[in-house]
Amino acid sequence: MKKHVAATLLALTTLGVLNAHIDWVAQDGGYLLRVQEKNRDVRGWAEDQLNVLLRSCASVQTHTATSPLGEQVLRQVRAYSTPQSLSARLLGLQQQSDWLLGEFAFEQLNPAVVMFKVTDGQPVLQQDGIWSGTTEPWRPGPWIRRYLAQRGPELPAQLLRCYEPTSGLFRPER
Repeated sequence: MKKHVAATLLALTTLGVLNAHIDWVAQDGGYLLRVQEKNRDVRGWAEDQLNVLLRSCASVQTHTATSPLGEQVLRQVRAYSTPQSLSARLLGLQQQSDWLLGEFAFEQLNPAVVMFKVTDGQPVLQQDGIWSGTTEPWRPGPWIRRYLAQRGPELPAQLLRCYEPTSGLFRPER
């Protein structure tokens, strides 16, 4: 067989195999790459990689659950949708200027990321700035950051960029 015929057959076979196993799927206003019936968030993966390279977290402070701010935001979340919210645990709290982002886990509720604005020295829960639920099949970091940026346009960009979801928390159990 001549080389050009073999190369053409190889190219056609490769395209046929790729076409049978790889597709783009439209979902929730975006596209997922489907490889052998499993969806992959390529855009989210790229955003996560770029986010790590471009962010600067020097101006972002981290607070613990036992810090005064941690205790204040935890009290607010526990009082927000009782009785289920009484089991709230603060997993992470970050602050930049007057804005806070807290990540919470619950026994019966979906995990949540909540925005707070410090007013007169007290953090105030922003009711429009709550993400709760799964992000499947999307990568949680980019999905939650985009959602919160839309809900809180005054939220500092670096605070959003420095937010990283707790590993696996926003994905359903498998």
